[in-house]
Amino acid sequence: ACEAGASQLTIHARNAVLKGLSPKENRLIPPLRYGVAKRLRQDLQKQYPQVRVLLNGGLLTNADIARHWHDFDGFMVGRAAYHTPAHLLAWDDMIMSDGQDYGYFLNVEKWNLIEERLIQYITQWQQYTKDNPSPNQFHLGNITRHILGLAHGIGGSRHWRQVLSNHLILNQVLNEQDIRDFFKSASAHLKIFSDREKDFSFTDD
Repeated sequence: ACEAGASQLTIHARNAVLKGLSPKENRLIPPLRYGVAKRLRQDLQKQYPQVRVLLNGGLLTNADIARHWHDFDGFMVGRAAYHTPAHLLAWDDMIMSDGQDYGYFLNVEKWNLIEERLIQYITQWQQYTKDNPSPNQFHLGNITRHILGLAHGIGGSRHWRQVLSNHLILNQVLNEQDIRDFFKSASAHLKIFSDREKDFSFTDD
């Protein structure tokens, strides 16, 4: 691949077992071999120093990324970013601090900013589907099912998930005011709103 001109490679720290394990089991059962991946990167860069090597596999938290920060040129994070997207709040600071600052903070102001951007995005999509009705159809659940983990780690996140997955409620959201009222209801029981004096810090330790 390097001889063909590849400038970046991603190493998965698990061996895939092609027989006997399902795709899900392949993500859990074979051992993670970070040491082997690190040595592969070191050996590769002796011959191809211009090639960046990224690590993939088992990186569930920012702390996991920080532990390997200086052993690789970057990281591939898939399911963890999808299921717990608030981790991304720390990524700019991680880059600026060379992997030292990997905790993130959620307070009322930051949550409201995230929520407002969600509302703006959903409102634009709702308007688009109204102007272009076929084959487009507005249904809020098509978005909320992808952000169930946004409140992960905050007290009250169960209520957030329940509201965002309740199709009886979702089917009644038809306009911008409905969208705002929906998210206000979903966020109402989050700990950050019941204790406004605190910032909630997550370091994954």
